[in-house]
Amino acid sequence: MAAERDSLRAPERRLLFSGIAVFKQRLARALEFFNDLPDGAVQLSAGSQEDAAFGQMTGKQYGDLAFQGNVLLFYLRGELQKLGSILNEQQRAALAALCEELDGAIRLAGQAPAGETDAKEIAKILGDIYERMSEQAGLLGDFGAPLRFIAGELRSCALKPQDCGGRRPA
Repeated sequence: MAAERDSLRAPERRLLFSGIAVFKQRLARALEFFNDLPDGAVQLSAGSQEDAAFGQMTGKQYGDLAFQGNVLLFYLRGELQKLGSILNEQQRAALAALCEELDGAIRLAGQAPAGETDAKEIAKILGDIYERMSEQAGLLGDFGAPLRFIAGELRSCALKPQDCGGRRPA
């Protein structure tokens, strides 16, 4: 829509925006194609969404999960260092333990497990880390916002591992 408005506002740039119009038409055709598919054409198995996601993981997806986990671990350790004087000894120990558990899950994902059992174990570990990190973030109040963000990213890796490597933090 913005490109259409800009082409009306500056007709001399219409050629510049023509590619966007073509892309929009192709996207509309693709959407129409998927809407015309029969209802039963695209279905997940009878298992839960989480089981389906982890049952279909490939080696590359495990690699992406390990990569994203390493990035989040780096940020988590940076937050621990930044929060140094704000944390009491108990909080520091709890967050250090979370770092170790996350590191273990990353190593497990980095080994590209072949079975669904390892994938579910990784999801369980990430889910547990999410819960405990969210709890620690709540105790820190406003200072816990970065921890809440990291926990949320870990949770989305646990729920949708196939999408985990698709976003790279800036």
